Amino acid sequence: MATAHGMKRHTSRRQFVSGAVCGSIVGGLAGRAAGARAQERSPIVWSASVGGTVTAYAVTATDVYIGTDRNRVRHVDRASGEPVATVDLEAGVHPGGIAVTDEHLVVATRDDRLAVYRTADLAGDDATPTYRTQLPRPVGMDTRDGLVALGTRDGLFVLDPAAGAFRWQLFTDELDVDFLAPPLVWSDGGIVLTGDTSVLFVDPETGELSVRVPFEAPNHVDVLSHLPAAITTAGPYVAYTGSDTHGCCPSWATFVVDTETREFVYRDFARTSDATPQRAGAVTESAVVHQRGHGTVRRRSLDGTDEFQLDYDPRLDGIAATTDRTFVADGSGLEATNTGQNLERGPTELVAVDNEGYGSAWSHTFDTPITRLRADGEFLFGVDRAEGRLVAMAQSGDGAALRPAATDSETPSQPTATASGGTADDGSGTSNPGAASTGPATATTPRRGFLTNGDDQVLEGVGLTGLSIVITIGGILVTLCDMVRGGN
Repeated sequence: MATAHGMKRHTSRRQFVSGAVCGSIVGGLAGRAAGARAQERSPIVWSASVGGTVTAYAVTATDVYIGTDRNRVRHVDRASGEPVATVDLEAGVHPGGIAVTDEHLVVATRDDRLAVYRTADLAGDDATPTYRTQLPRPVGMDTRDGLVALGTRDGLFVLDPAAGAFRWQLFTDELDVDFLAPPLVWSDGGIVLTGDTSVLFVDPETGELSVRVPFEAPNHVDVLSHLPAAITTAGPYVAYTGSDTHGCCPSWATFVVDTETREFVYRDFARTSDATPQRAGAVTESAVVHQRGHGTVRRRSLDGTDEFQLDYDPRLDGIAATTDRTFVADGSGLEATNTGQNLERGPTELVAVDNEGYGSAWSHTFDTPITRLRADGEFLFGVDRAEGRLVAMAQSGDGAALRPAATDSETPSQPTATASGGTADDGSGTSNPGAASTGPATATTPRRGFLTNGDDQVLEGVGLTGLSIVITIGGILVTLCDMVRGGN
């Protein structure tokens, strides 16, 4: 039938039923899409309450170790956040005081002690160290080939956890420096650490100083009294962001060192603390990203060919970056001060920005401060300092995609990562089934989107999708009958 030139088109009964059939199909698909959107609304995969302030955490391919100020280390499963073990200590974990090898957990505590545990022995809440020693305040720890490099205010040490002994020791007077400071990174180019006026490269086999690279900055970086805001590595690069407290006036610094060429590839030093704070930064294999003043994040390619500005005010260590995306824990709603943003209050808008085009890929609002962002594999980790928990998120923004699949068709996966009790949520004030919960789901828990028989039992095979299919088949049968009769 022609429809052009304003001619009115009539609708037959058969066409109407066919339209109902199509509507049923579309409705079924839309219902599934709406369900998927509901699952993807939160990036959170799980969150683990630790019963105190998170002072350090380390991530491996299968596990996460979380140090606290309450004299313990929580060991949780990386995929689900489920508690695996609790290690009780005599003092709180020092900031950055956790290192993990394939077989050992090394913990530095605030009472200047170092303890070594076999990871195979960690189960429940009963773990005994295989080695203990006194150690001055650490300024950095890193691992390679089962060994641990430890920097302290007095020197550099390489520990063999399996043997329970130090391979060698190198003191500050032998390095001709007054002190050592973060960062400390064990790279292909050697062990990289910071002295009072330069970056030092030390041979990991012999403990001999290989190269000294001067800062050549307005004020040298002195972080003994103020730990760096962020230390990140990517490929051959080591990046540092934090305060420079030397001299009469505090200032800020961000620098990137190429451990292959043993040269600086980026340096940004600022004298005035209030105008140009740098409390967050990260590096990828092609670019450095860091705070550059209030409400400003700079992203600059390491070859100097591209630079872009993002209008965010990140939390302390509130930037993480990959080749594809930049993640910012934005605390723009806070009143900034000379001493930094308040870590205990205020909401955080976590924003994922695509590095190509710089458009926002996704965002999520937390009611609490989120700091210490780390990108690792498909995960993005952050610390909720106010609530005392570690939050694991999906870099894609779809937390449901990374949650472990249910082992029983009647019991959807709901991680129970409240290691010290209490409930955890997604920061929005509502419970998140993919975050921490107060207990495992049971067989009597109805699945969302499905009908129940009145006593909380799921009706097998009868769900919204199933009803849509039934309606669809019924509509098709009606249409076929009409066609056989030839009716309109």
